[in-house]
Amino acid sequence: MRIYLSLLCLTACTTVPGTGRTQFNLFPVSEDVRLGEVAWKNTLESENVLPVSSLEHQRVNRIMQRLVSATHQRHPNLAGSFNWEWRVIRDDSQVNAWCLPGGKMAVYTGMMNFVTSDDQLAAVMGHEIAHAVARHGTERLSQTQAAQVVLAATDGELNDREMRMAESAFGLGIALPFSRAHEHEADELGIYIAATAGYEPQAAIDLWQAMEQTTGRTPEFLSTHPSPSTRAAKLTALLPTAKRIRDRSK
Repeated sequence: MRIYLSLLCLTACTTVPGTGRTQFNLFPVSEDVRLGEVAWKNTLESENVLPVSSLEHQRVNRIMQRLVSATHQRHPNLAGSFNWEWRVIRDDSQVNAWCLPGGKMAVYTGMMNFVTSDDQLAAVMGHEIAHAVARHGTERLSQTQAAQVVLAATDGELNDREMRMAESAFGLGIALPFSRAHEHEADELGIYIAATAGYEPQAAIDLWQAMEQTTGRTPEFLSTHPSPSTRAAKLTALLPTAKRIRDRSK
C-alpha cells in the first residue's frame, strides 16, 4: 500500500506555475480543456447569456483581451493550450464570475453591478483565470479519483496509518484549509495577471474590503473561502510586487 501511494504521487506531481507549489494532478492539460468545453456547452445552453453586441459583453471583452494577453506573457505554455472564450450571464442576484479549466470565462451581471471600476472587475477576472492557470479543477478531480483507486485497491478498508497517508497525499479530511489555499494561490497569481495587463493592483484589496462591508464577516471555519479581511491582508503583502509589475507594463 505504501509503495502504491508513493508511486501514484511521484507519477502525478506537477508544479503550479508562478508559485512553485507541488501539485498532485493525474490529468494532462488537454483534459482540462476537454472538461471545460463540456461544462461550457452546458452553461451556454442553460443560462441567460447576453449577446456579444451588448454593452456588458463589450466591457468584459475589453478587459478579457488584456488579461488573456497578460496570461500569455506570464504563463505562455498553459495560456497557449487553452481555448479562450468569455460571455456575460444576466443574473443580477449573482455577485460572481468563474473561469472553467481551459479558459472559459463567465461573468455575471451581479458582479458587474457590484464593482466600481474596470480595475476591480479585472481583479475578479484575473483571480478566476488564475484558478484555471493553477489547474485547481483537475487537481481536485485528481484527489477524488485517487482516493477512489486507493479505496478500491484495499476493498474500502484502510487502517489508521494508511488513512493518514491517504489524507496527506490527496487532501482528504482537510478539504476546508486546502480550498482556502487554492483561493490564496489564485489571489496571488490573479493580482499579478491583472497588474501585467496594466490594471491597478490596489483595486483587488478595495474589492474585498467592500465585500466585507456589504456582506458582513463570515467566520472562516464555516467556509471553504477565506474571509474578505484575510484576503485583503494577504493581498496587501503582495501589493509592492504587483505595483512593480504594473509599472513595467506601462
